[in-house]
Amino acid sequence: MMLNNYSDLMNLELFLVYAHFDFPNIFISKSKLNNYYINYYIEELENGNDLWFFTEITPSEISEINKQKIGSLTFLEKLYKEKRLNYLEIDSNIDNQAMPLKFELVTSENYDSQAFPDSDFFFDFDYLTEKSLNELDLKEIELTPGKMNSKSFKLILKDYRDSHEINLKKITGILNSFQNAFDNLATDITRKFVPITETINIDLNIKAFFPSSFGIQFQINQGDLFNTADLALTNLFKIIDDVKKGDESLLENSLDKEKHYSVETLKNVSKLLKNVSSDGYSMIIEADGVENEEMRKISFDASSFGKLETINKILKSKTRTTSEIEEVEGLLISASIVGNRFRIMTEEEIINGTLDRNLIENLQNDPSRSLNVSNPIKAYLRKERTIDYYEDTDVIKYKLINFE
Repeated sequence: MMLNNYSDLMNLELFLVYAHFDFPNIFISKSKLNNYYINYYIEELENGNDLWFFTEITPSEISEINKQKIGSLTFLEKLYKEKRLNYLEIDSNIDNQAMPLKFELVTSENYDSQAFPDSDFFFDFDYLTEKSLNELDLKEIELTPGKMNSKSFKLILKDYRDSHEINLKKITGILNSFQNAFDNLATDITRKFVPITETINIDLNIKAFFPSSFGIQFQINQGDLFNTADLALTNLFKIIDDVKKGDESLLENSLDKEKHYSVETLKNVSKLLKNVSSDGYSMIIEADGVENEEMRKISFDASSFGKLETINKILKSKTRTTSEIEEVEGLLISASIVGNRFRIMTEEEIINGTLDRNLIENLQNDPSRSLNVSNPIKAYLRKERTIDYYEDTDVIKYKLINFE
């Protein structure tokens, strides 16, 4: 959540103070909606205003700072490289709190190395509570309750009648979407370490059934260096929990900033939850923690069905269209200026599309040029691809812009 005016800034509260010289110089502020912001004082400007680095950061980033996993310089450079770091100029004498804040994204054009610390330094003390960071209980900023143990976990479904029956097509659809979501989560994790293009397949083996509407105990025997299955299950817990909270920013943080998973994965988790909710079923996933054997569970039931719109909004916003020019050679099977269509057969495929408006005008005004059916053609095509994650469509359209 980006702030707009001085009133938004004044409504933030101090959360952690890392450095204090006459006033808090480096600190974390927090909104009422649990958004967190890093505030790093740079200097007083000639006009008397104060210049700061300011940007929203995630709970796990705060955790990395507090656990001294990342230093000040490295962290600020990370935000800069991710195009998330802002300059904020503040007039401390302003009276009108409705005045807009003066933000400026830090870019290569306005980058000032003097504004950054000379080297990494690590924080170990909170001047707000006057305690060591190791002494603080900061559970409220933890993104997950701990890593889940995937070696054996339960998936339990119940219908609104709490009966012991379930439609075969229904359970097959839910289990298929569960497997797809799990595989996508595992693939995203693996891609952080290994450059792969194919989807990872996790073997979910059924260990036992339970007399609920339908309950299964899964067992995963495969293991790997990255604990992929454990992290996949952990992230699934986190996504469902964020959906239940109905807060888009939580999902956006994990998707765009933390990069815990991809939009393709979010789409598949959405399919799973929609399959569960479509006939009024509820779903419970139970698993033990890795660090201790305390059982944890996450549920998704009628009280949360309305929160699916949170995912829908994000998927809609991620719809994208790309365009590129392709050169193909093949046989012109059919073409019509009146019908505005063409069809070309290449060695690999048959391409259908429409004619560019400029090409149509050129053909109409130049009798020496024509589209000769059943003849070889070298075509220049504009290929437009639209991926709609909400509608789950991937549409490719071709437009003939020129030919030889």
